[in-house]
Amino acid sequence: MACQNNASQMSSTNLKPKDANPPGIFNRLSSLLKRHLQVLGYVLTVILAIIVKTRRRPVLFSRYGGMGDIICIIPATRALLERHLGHVVIYNCHASFTEIPRLAGLASIVTNLGPIGLVGYWYAPLLAGYYHFTHGDDLPDSGCQEPMVTKFCKQFKLPSVEEHPELTAPESVRLKVRQVLEHFK
Repeated sequence: MACQNNASQMSSTNLKPKDANPPGIFNRLSSLLKRHLQVLGYVLTVILAIIVKTRRRPVLFSRYGGMGDIICIIPATRALLERHLGHVVIYNCHASFTEIPRLAGLASIVTNLGPIGLVGYWYAPLLAGYYHFTHGDDLPDSGCQEPMVTKFCKQFKLPSVEEHPELTAPESVRLKVRQVLEHFK
């Protein structure tokens, strides 16, 4: 009989008993609090530090996607930068791709905060501009109907371009690469 009771408590979709630690409100609140504390730390150490140092609010660009997404955003970002001359620019992206915004000359500060949307929502008054680039990948049932470069420009009512931007490495980097390649001849 004990085996039957145990078996009746098992769900047909998984092999855990039904009462085995369901994700409760405390787990969700803990996760929410953790994200908000992480964002508060970011605001205190990055955003407010810039405001205190420069006496100007920074501009924040965000696309937490892959390398190709960041490259496709470059034309839109350059056009938007013309609206914010003289402001410190922060570019937030995945940690693996932080060199791309630097290489493109888009931002002096590159960060990789996952829940950056909370900064744009709750702390918007501290920013001179907040631009989060979305794409069909982010939205359910929304396929890509046009080039990503064009899509990102249209998102902020900018003139559409379809060309991918050219990235050039600084001369010091090219010199180092040549030196490394000479070693293998």
